[in-house]
Amino acid sequence: MPACLAPPDPVKTAPWSTASSTSASTGPAPPRSTNAAAPSRASRPNVRARWPPNRSWPGGCWSARAASVPFTYFLADEAYGQCRALRAWLEEHQVRYVLAIPKDEVLPLPDGRTRQTRELWALVPEDAFERWSCADGAKGPREYDWAAVQLASFSTGLERHLLIRRSTVPNKKDRKTGELVREIAYFLCHTHPDTTLAEMVVAAGQRWMVEEPFQVAKGQVGLDEHEVRKWCSWYRHTTVCMLAMVVLVTVRSRLTPAPPTTPGPRP
Repeated sequence: MPACLAPPDPVKTAPWSTASSTSASTGPAPPRSTNAAAPSRASRPNVRARWPPNRSWPGGCWSARAASVPFTYFLADEAYGQCRALRAWLEEHQVRYVLAIPKDEVLPLPDGRTRQTRELWALVPEDAFERWSCADGAKGPREYDWAAVQLASFSTGLERHLLIRRSTVPNKKDRKTGELVREIAYFLCHTHPDTTLAEMVVAAGQRWMVEEPFQVAKGQVGLDEHEVRKWCSWYRHTTVCMLAMVVLVTVRSRLTPAPPTTPGPRP
């Protein structure tokens, strides 16, 4: 999954221990958001070096803030989520984020203790999980069971939470037993205190909206077919690929016939 900036839509979140959220069976589905852009996993430089090396760091958050571009969240996968220097920069500048993190990531709790993400998942009660659809996939809504745990916060005005995503059915083989188990994923969230669980789910699901276009770009214009060592070279290659995709999409839109319109009733 790539890193991206979420569009300016009021997306919020809250932990299961302190805030309430509407059940999926009784309330409306979370609103959908669009227009996210991101660099792909295979076409970006290493982000674990000194942070930030310059103003052109992944996701364009620095440039977006300097240009006063409105956005709600910085979204990224584990490659960025486990970069503590990146997280510290975002928190220092009051940037809300939803970052995927590994199961062994150590997180601080409000009482001063630390626990790994998988240890916190084991402590979450079953009734704390709620079923929500985070995005629409090729086969319909992407429904998962979700829960959130409040963590220690380091910035004024914003809070940190661990968002836990669990598949609704066993779909992953356990390496030790060989049995099918439910897949678990973890997200570190930096949000407003009044954010609800449903809104956190929406933010986490927005990364899927840019994954498909990047997969298409890899196959059509060779977005991931580069051998570069410097950021400038990577940037030039990615920019040319994006321009090529714009041309292909424009040509396709012109060649695709418009859907037939239903004639209105005669006066």
